[in-house]
Amino acid sequence: MNDKHIKLWLWKDAPEWLRRMSDNGGDEDYVVMIPPELTDEWLPFFQEGTSFGCCCVQEIMLQDGSKVLIGCHS
Repeated sequence: MNDKHIKLWLWKDAPEWLRRMSDNGGDEDYVVMIPPELTDEWLPFFQEGTSFGCCCVQEIMLQDGSKVLIGCHS
């Protein structure tokens, strides 16, 4: 990621390359990509048990240090 913006999508609107990262089998609701500069500040808002991922959150680290989080409802 070349900018310092958090990018958030509804699962159905997320880019296909991000959706292919999921190992949750159809319970996905949201995808967020957080650049490394903002991870410490914003990661708590996207954790398991929040509205983002009420049941689980899959976390994937990209080569540039950005984190992709996939929030699921079960």
